[in-house]
Amino acid sequence: RAKAGPKARQVGRKKVANNAAQNADVVAKADFERQGGSFYDDMSKLTGLFEFMTQRDRNDIAHLKRIRCGAFCLYFFLTMLTLVSFHFVKPPDKEYFCRLGVYQALSDTGPQPFNQIRSPPEVWTWLETAIPKQVFINTSSLRRSNLLVGTLRIWMQQVKDESAAACQENVPTTSGIKCLSEDYNKNTAGTEDLKAVKAFWDNGTAKNATLNGDDGRSNNTFPYKFLTDAEGLAKGMFSESAMLSSYDASGYLLAYETQFVNLTDSYAAYLADMKALRKAGWISKRTRALHVSLTAYNPNFDYWVTSWFMLEFPVTGIVYPHSDVDLYRPVYDRATKVGLPILSLDVCRFILIGFVLFYEVTWQAKFKTSKLNIEDKKKPGCCMSLLYYSFSWRGILDLGAISCFLAVFFIRYLTGPLNSFTGKLQTQYLNALQAVASKTMMDWYRDHMITEAVLFGLLAMRLLSCLQLNRNMYVLWKTCAVAASRYVRFCLVLIPCICGFVLLVQSFSRAYSMQYRTFWSSLTSVLMGLLGDTGALTHDTATRPITTVYLLAFYMIISLLCVNTWIAVLVQEYQKVRVSSGYRCKDYHWKEYDYITWFLFPLMKKGYLKLRPSIRPNVEEDEV
Repeated sequence: RAKAGPKARQVGRKKVANNAAQNADVVAKADFERQGGSFYDDMSKLTGLFEFMTQRDRNDIAHLKRIRCGAFCLYFFLTMLTLVSFHFVKPPDKEYFCRLGVYQALSDTGPQPFNQIRSPPEVWTWLETAIPKQVFINTSSLRRSNLLVGTLRIWMQQVKDESAAACQENVPTTSGIKCLSEDYNKNTAGTEDLKAVKAFWDNGTAKNATLNGDDGRSNNTFPYKFLTDAEGLAKGMFSESAMLSSYDASGYLLAYETQFVNLTDSYAAYLADMKALRKAGWISKRTRALHVSLTAYNPNFDYWVTSWFMLEFPVTGIVYPHSDVDLYRPVYDRATKVGLPILSLDVCRFILIGFVLFYEVTWQAKFKTSKLNIEDKKKPGCCMSLLYYSFSWRGILDLGAISCFLAVFFIRYLTGPLNSFTGKLQTQYLNALQAVASKTMMDWYRDHMITEAVLFGLLAMRLLSCLQLNRNMYVLWKTCAVAASRYVRFCLVLIPCICGFVLLVQSFSRAYSMQYRTFWSSLTSVLMGLLGDTGALTHDTATRPITTVYLLAFYMIISLLCVNTWIAVLVQEYQKVRVSSGYRCKDYHWKEYDYITWFLFPLMKKGYLKLRPSIRPNVEEDEV
């Protein structure tokens, strides 16, 4: 080392600089300690930086003790049994073809397809061609594969005669203008006897044939006599909500037995009635709705098919046709090969649901409240614990699954509509008016199967929540949960934007497209637009400048801004959860002690540890 010269002076300057820096650090540290501060305290004042620097110290493993082997097995067997039950009740590839055969036979037969009806003459054409050819001819495609049961019902609903009181308020009463009521209800319904129809029905031939039951006509219904809602329900009519309005079970009813011995006479009587009713003006400008109801049984598939065709007659002069053809069958029928298996599955599920309620739900509620009230001496009672647990996502899934199963079980076995009626098949159901409950049974069947599907979804979600034992599943599950909770606040912006687009598209498309006829149908179309479906915008509206503005604004605000915001939130939360849950990954790497703790009961675990005490960990780590 140089003793003199430039290099010697350079080394000396470095020593002086280092000593000065060290002295400055010592002084700064002494001043910091005299002020009573610490690095942790100062960092905690910087919220964003503090959260970022300490996220690895969270060590999120508290959820591991909430997941038990018994709960996993419980939800697994419940999910599998629900899936098997759904398969037994609704086997694949049967319902579609069974329904399609009945629907096409009644809607597409003859010169006038049902869905293309737009005027009263077309209504009469469909009634005079498709209905008699399929219902009253043994060789028809409908009768070749199905057994028609009960009666064919045709009922009409009309409003009162035109008057000035039915007009809008701004129409002057002195103008002499009279209007018909727009909606059909108990206040506007026309209830008088139809004299022209009564004159035909009361003549000698028709009257004697009807009273004696010689031609298949029902001997207790008359198309000229008004039936109240209660009387209509007793004779097989029903109330229903349609496209334009809701209708009760009142009206003028015409019924024919579908199992009449001489179908040739029934065919001739039906055509004679249609011609006479058409001549008498049974369907007029006062008519608001026409219903056609029929029930069929398919013995090959063991399904009952209820057909309901409705034609609405608004004051605009056009006819709106729509139909509801659906099927059902008794869920529990001892005469079938799947009756007892379904009952056995439901009994097993009933027992398991009891375990969920009295074992899992109560334990989870106590666990959650015990962690919430660690510092409190007085802990909440059982009812308060269950109430608090019911507002958590686990509680929502558990209580929702319990409610859905009890609803399914109640509908199947306690209400009666879906019980066995095989013994009544030849004695009651095929004769007279036993098909009165067919529409109700179809609704019960459809609703209870929808509830069954919801039950399966809730159980599957609850089963997946038990897979959070795996770190990757926990990260994905918590990411979606946290992101969803944050995105709820963004809905305060998203929902008004969606409503604004709904009103905007209604302003220029309501009169041109049926998809935008009401607010809720417009909302559905706008939501479908999120997936790129803009087919509801017709050519007439697509050529307008406002349509271009709507599509451009919808794409910019909803597709680019809202959707990408959700993706950004999801990515951010995934990164935060992944870091906070990955500091001590060894907590997810189980050893022998962890396996016996999770799989064995407490007494079995104690016995196992006596045989192998060496596997017990030396230090029990606390949850963070």
